Amino acid sequence: MMGEVGYELRVEARDGYVYVLQRGTFTTEQQLRELQGLIVAEAWRAKTDRVLFDNREATQATEDLRAVMWTWLSSTAPIRRAAILVHSERITKRADRTAKMNRVMLQAFNDEDAAREWLLLGVASD
Repeated sequence: MMGEVGYELRVEARDGYVYVLQRGTFTTEQQLRELQGLIVAEAWRAKTDRVLFDNREATQATEDLRAVMWTWLSSTAPIRRAAILVHSERITKRADRTAKMNRVMLQAFNDEDAAREWLLLGVASD
């Protein structure tokens, strides 16, 4: 339940992408906007347009906040490709359908290696 879970966030540059770990859930639009700002800043700093959201320990935000996030993902210039790690096949399918519906280049995964491999397709390695 939302009241029982706090919110923890970590945003860091990794090799070729920005890693976003979320635990619990954001409950306000201000928290969501702060997350979005951190992602954009880190993407610019790391010179990448790819993000890996690790939501395996996240709980579902409200429908309104999810809509704000999907709109942002479909329209923010610095983010071109995103992968999301989730803990169940049902959530994977739902996220993939929602991404397609919102025309977002995002794919959901249960396996971190598979997510990273898909995320980094087409990235030249040094």
